[in-house]
Amino acid sequence: MKRQMYFLYALMMCLIPAAVSYAAVDENAAYVKVKNTKLRSSPQLFAPVLSDLKYGDKLTTLETSGSWYKAIDSRGRQGYVHTSAITDREVVLQASNRDFSTAADTSDVVLAGKGFNKEVEKEYAAANANLDFKAVNEMEKYKVTDSELRSFVKSGKLNAEG
Repeated sequence: MKRQMYFLYALMMCLIPAAVSYAAVDENAAYVKVKNTKLRSSPQLFAPVLSDLKYGDKLTTLETSGSWYKAIDSRGRQGYVHTSAITDREVVLQASNRDFSTAADTSDVVLAGKGFNKEVEKEYAAANANLDFKAVNEMEKYKVTDSELRSFVKSGKLNAEG
């Protein structure tokens, strides 16, 4: 009888941590699935930015407001992020067993996840040798601030909400 009690006790000691860790899974966790996005003060495209978020950043979602999630970032800042920028699946970047001379940056990872990588780009460029990508490369370097974007929308009398 004592032997059965010890066995039962040992079994319980093994199962309790597993049950606790299963219960601790964060059902409200969300992860940034785009190269970068913003945590904003209100659920509007041009609301002030509270935080810059990048691919793989973890958020805790609180509620939805239209096509926006109210969320908290890893530094405790609370704001809104558009639903198109996040996923409930954890984003994990794993190294392979191959040796690479340079690490991929987040833009490479995002594009590769969509089926586009350096090899595909090289093949496309080789098949279309007459195309000049210099202008595209220059445009990718150009950054527009939120205030410049708001000014553009206002001066053009554009509908900011689409």
